[in-house]
Amino acid sequence: MQVSLINYLTMKSLKSLLVLLFAAFSVNAQQVTFSPAKPGSGKAVSFVYDPAGGKLADETKIVCDAVSYVDGKQNIEQINLVRKGNIFKGKVKTAPNAELLNLSFASGETSDENPKGYFVQLHQKGVPVPMGYIVQAHLYSGGYHPFIKADQAQQLLAYEKAFEQDSTLKEKFTQEYLFVKFAQDKVKATELTKAEINRIRGKAMVAEADLTALVSYYLLLNDQKALDSVKAQAVARFPNGNLAFANASAEIYRERNPKQLEEKLEGLIQRFGLDPEKKEDKLRLNGLYLALASRYAAAKDFDKMEVYLGKTSDKSSVASLYNNIAWAMAEQNLETDRAASMSKKSIELVRDQKGMERYYAMYADTYALLLHKQGNDKEALFYQEVAKPYNDEGGNERYVMYLDLSGNKEKAYTEAESILKAGKGTDALKIRFKALYEGRSSTIPFDTYMAGIDQSAREKIRSEWAKKMINDPAPGFSLVNRKGETVSLAGLKGKTVVLDYWATWCGPCVASFPGMQKAVTKYASNPNVVFLFVNTWQREANREAIVNKFFEENKYDFNVLYDTRNKENPEVFDVISAYKVKGIPTKFVIDPKGNIRFMAVGFSGSAEEVVKEIDIMIDLASEGSAK
Repeated sequence: MQVSLINYLTMKSLKSLLVLLFAAFSVNAQQVTFSPAKPGSGKAVSFVYDPAGGKLADETKIVCDAVSYVDGKQNIEQINLVRKGNIFKGKVKTAPNAELLNLSFASGETSDENPKGYFVQLHQKGVPVPMGYIVQAHLYSGGYHPFIKADQAQQLLAYEKAFEQDSTLKEKFTQEYLFVKFAQDKVKATELTKAEINRIRGKAMVAEADLTALVSYYLLLNDQKALDSVKAQAVARFPNGNLAFANASAEIYRERNPKQLEEKLEGLIQRFGLDPEKKEDKLRLNGLYLALASRYAAAKDFDKMEVYLGKTSDKSSVASLYNNIAWAMAEQNLETDRAASMSKKSIELVRDQKGMERYYAMYADTYALLLHKQGNDKEALFYQEVAKPYNDEGGNERYVMYLDLSGNKEKAYTEAESILKAGKGTDALKIRFKALYEGRSSTIPFDTYMAGIDQSAREKIRSEWAKKMINDPAPGFSLVNRKGETVSLAGLKGKTVVLDYWATWCGPCVASFPGMQKAVTKYASNPNVVFLFVNTWQREANREAIVNKFFEENKYDFNVLYDTRNKENPEVFDVISAYKVKGIPTKFVIDPKGNIRFMAVGFSGSAEEVVKEIDIMIDLASEGSAK
């Protein structure tokens, strides 16, 4: 299973990987009650979880992850829950100096998706720990956690409480605060930002951190002249400082040729007087070493790849890169033995690391596939069992395959049947299930039996999606497509519109496109359904050339619209901002009356699941509009 070095939550099936749900609120009745009401940092905290009204309402086996934050960093512990009737009880000892306690609940692949989460502020001597408010602000951002809904008013309030209790936090987090304030009240935010600039400019001695803050503030004000000036000032005054290093590193990251990148990296080390043996300098170089290792891997110079991975102190990222390379090689059926060796290293690097259990499971999925390609299905089954709790549809398919090929046909049959009834099966799994079914004694024809399973699965999935329906007016827009035609939402009234926000650099966006192409093709003859793909957050000067090249190479039949840059702040894109999107890919399904009925974030993990979800959202949106 491939996992991004940047953000594993955006790769493959988000449903399988989302695990950190926070809260002390109730939505649709599901709730958590903490005891004591004001729990102490470093103390034991008891809690009662009532899943009624949520996605786990009917589950009898629920697992909980407790996350306590210390200086904003996570400490994760799995908690054993005791079931009492329809509620679940647990107890956790928070970490010393912890600021906030977060709980997550899941059963298999299904997670409690409470949009307000389950978190509680921790206290010291009866007073809330100030940094806990900063963690709250991050949770309320809507991008820090997959299910918690963005709430800018609460986010600003949390920052303000933190600043009131601890003035040292104000200087550290003012930039974040002002960024949110600009979205809420531009006039007031502009006033506050200018005041911060004047405060820094008025200092007798301006440090590099001050100049870094000024860079952020001038970006907020969209003052390019002042921005260029302060950047130049920072590099001139601190030629070996962080801004100078960031600028020089950015140039190196853009280099695709590994040998030239290697030469530039050596020049960077000499220019900044770095000692790769020193811990601080190693940390600064980690990302560049990983980039160089990745370039050499792409060039199939694995010896050089190993040299630079050996220089990297960030072992979690090394494991991720090993896994990504091994997965790509497995998919292409290239050098299976070498890929298996790298995959095994990724497992060994994370096996005993606390909080890395899910990465271990995902890397085990990769290793299992490579063992299968080596003809070792029994050992592949062992590792796929490790990955099973986090399987996406592809993982489920492989699990049944390894069961079947290793001689466990009865279990293969029951697992396949269970997966298909849950609506998690692929076409390949159905083919294998058919062979398993026909190997048993049954008077019911397979097609008849399978039709019943499909209908049951579809009804279950429809029921789950129906709970996610919303009914908000869709912001209007008028954008130009790749052909130069103007497309407006108003002109599509009476049709169901599937709106997909994407960019060429967005891995999950691109990964979802084979499934989206299947959906586009399926509805091509339906005049009442329209697909629009809005290219956004694509900031390159040659944006249209990049997009055109992408479609020339990939041959997708999409109607692509170009989101417009805001006139006052070109860093902001108009339409995606109007839809309050925090991350891409994000899809909206708009009903014939012009109301948003669904918002789906991320990539589902397989083309089949993308089509399945699009089908159900279109059906429900169309039906809802007709009522």
